[in-house]
Amino acid sequence: MSESSETRSEVGTFVDEIGIEIGIYGDWRLKATFRPIFARNGSGFRPVAVEGGVRPFVFGQEVDERMFRSVVPSQDRPIVTALVAALCLRNLEQTGVAGLKLLLDAEFAGAVSPAKARAAVRVLAAETGRNQLEPDDVIVRLSQLAADGEAANAAFASLRARGIGLALVEKGSGLALNPARDGAAADPLPDLVTIDGDWFRMVAGQASTAQLFGALVQGYRSCGALVLVEGVATAGELRVALDSGADWLSGPLLAPAALAGAIFPEDALQIETLLDQGRVIPLFR
Repeated sequence: MSESSETRSEVGTFVDEIGIEIGIYGDWRLKATFRPIFARNGSGFRPVAVEGGVRPFVFGQEVDERMFRSVVPSQDRPIVTALVAALCLRNLEQTGVAGLKLLLDAEFAGAVSPAKARAAVRVLAAETGRNQLEPDDVIVRLSQLAADGEAANAAFASLRARGIGLALVEKGSGLALNPARDGAAADPLPDLVTIDGDWFRMVAGQASTAQLFGALVQGYRSCGALVLVEGVATAGELRVALDSGADWLSGPLLAPAALAGAIFPEDALQIETLLDQGRVIPLFR
């Protein structure tokens, strides 16, 4: 990946001694991570997808990702987003599990133009093909779709045109059900609705709201969208998520995010074990 004329830091990648591709952004080194996403399979769960992410390191020390993002200047954010996506795509095979879908985050802040949004989708599509993935193997979550106007509209349309999956986030606002923006007609419902983990834990913690959660999930599913509940951390939360009929689940109770190259077992997790013991099953070692 070559350096953009607008960026102020060296940008690129290298492959380490065990075949893991690592990103370079100035003095930072970016390592891809994968959080397993599970679907119910009889009495257990099976991995069906992963959420791609990154762990930043500077001078050998790991740093909180939010801190890293805060120091990236606005003109560099699109290329850093592209770099993170490329690292996740190129390292996906390191999970050792065939057929997993990849969920990626993309933000379109107000400074990003429609042309840049469309260009970012073209790069993503090219990178997807380069790694022998089909467009619908990749799902892009537009976390700021409802707020960002023209750039987000352009990204939405470009993703749809190229057959790449699209996800929206539900944080209790209902925006994922009605993603109309700036007075425009509502777009089709996304392929995936992800339930924000912090909001889900708040809902699951109260019996009155937990009982209503299933209706929200079924509302999305009845419109043809898959539903991913994130942040499942306790046996009680797992029960609420299961009772809701959600298609996919993720969270620390099921498996933590791990660096690319960690062992990713294919054996199913047993639901009753998780509900009875409420403990983390170590999937990576």
